[in-house]
Amino acid sequence: MGIIWEIKWIPVAKEHWVTVTEYAEPLVLTLHKRASELYESSKDAAKPIIIKVQEAADPYYQEVRKLSKPYVDQIATVAKPHVEKARVVLKPYKKQAVHVYKKFLETTTSYHYQFSH
Repeated sequence: MGIIWEIKWIPVAKEHWVTVTEYAEPLVLTLHKRASELYESSKDAAKPIIIKVQEAADPYYQEVRKLSKPYVDQIATVAKPHVEKARVVLKPYKKQAVHVYKKFLETTTSYHYQFSH
């Protein structure tokens, strides 16, 4: 069964795959071009509106920021000793956590690289 599969079906499958890719490539390129054009035109149309909204909202944002600053500073002052205690308690675990995180990044990077190439 394995020899028949290799002799008969694999070349047929490869041939069909080549046909599909030759047919699909121009369609994918056209789709990519049109999607890029749509994105650019949408971005260009939305940009002035976003700028106007930001300009209109900025005075309100600045007022809220000015009113909330004392409270944010007070919370930061109250929380500082607790954050320092947590930092001291967690310090022994930092090295191991960084190692595990780096290993996770390496694994996911190699996994994504396999599927993108």
